[in-house]
Amino acid sequence: MDTITHSLAGAALAHTGFQEPLGAKRATWTAVLASNAADLDIIQVAFDGYDAYVFDHRGITHSLIGWAAATVILTAVFRLIWKDVRILPLALLIFLAYGGHLFMDVPTSWGTMLWLPFDDARVALDWVFIIDLVIWTILILPWFFRKRLGEKLVFRAAFVVLGLYYVFCGVAHGVAEASLELTLDHQQIPARISCLNSSQCPGGAACLPDRSDPKTGKRYERCDPAEDVCACVIHARQRVIPAPFAPFFWTAVAHDDTNAYVMNLTLPLVGVNFDKVFAHNLHHPAVAAFKRTKKGQRLFWWLRAPQIDLIPVDENRLRLHIHDLAYYNKFVEKRSLAHFRYKVLMEKRDGRWVVLKNEGFR
Repeated sequence: MDTITHSLAGAALAHTGFQEPLGAKRATWTAVLASNAADLDIIQVAFDGYDAYVFDHRGITHSLIGWAAATVILTAVFRLIWKDVRILPLALLIFLAYGGHLFMDVPTSWGTMLWLPFDDARVALDWVFIIDLVIWTILILPWFFRKRLGEKLVFRAAFVVLGLYYVFCGVAHGVAEASLELTLDHQQIPARISCLNSSQCPGGAACLPDRSDPKTGKRYERCDPAEDVCACVIHARQRVIPAPFAPFFWTAVAHDDTNAYVMNLTLPLVGVNFDKVFAHNLHHPAVAAFKRTKKGQRLFWWLRAPQIDLIPVDENRLRLHIHDLAYYNKFVEKRSLAHFRYKVLMEKRDGRWVVLKNEGFR
């Protein structure tokens, strides 16, 4: 979430009961600073550039181990500043404020690397947009009623309402996913690919339950004896991403073997047409060559819904414009397709594509 959201959450948390043992001002400052401390990793941008922000933001400072370490460090720092403060309520407030930051980031689409340093997988529920005015409202309203109804009551009630709102967003995300599936069926775009027989799936993978072909990312289900086919479900190629003013507006993206399909969904209506169809070019030899490089592996690890434009430079050189369609918006199409666009210059040498220059994000 944005800094305003984290600050509002920290200030509200401080008034759920911590103002009594710590003092209102101390509790508020502690909670606001602790609830924003995880985002100090953006300092890395000043040293390593924009690529570091894209690839490393919400890294170790947003992990469970980072949470534990930060709680100890921040408690020690504030204890040095306020030597008379009670350490247990101080530590508990920092623990909750810092942890609240992590678990408010998880429902967004950027992803949070909770399991570092053991696993760099990004945990992203795709439930809420990075800036949510409803969340702002939920966290601001208690300040107007705290004297009339009591501070602890209204601020605790605000967090209950906030939790219910996140549940509502999760349900709306499920509805949006169902809408995407219905649109795929309506447009007769195969979310499932039938194999020729029941013993083999494309790429030579056996038709077994819960198995994936590492080359294609496709997941295979158990064969249906009645149809004598193996259903290959493209789980990893479908995304529903919160758009501005989610949970009522979503960006839905799906891929088949050749094209990427993008749709702006407005709930509760079901989409019946995709707004854009792009050739994703994911299987082009130049793209495959770039994906094998260290930079390429890192980029495609981060991308949620990749699409590549192939721009010829001359007979032997090709520029890749790599987009993330998760950021597509039909109302600002040119700007949204330029957002997080990564450029790579490729050259063909002796029949093989090699990276001539990583031009990076532009």
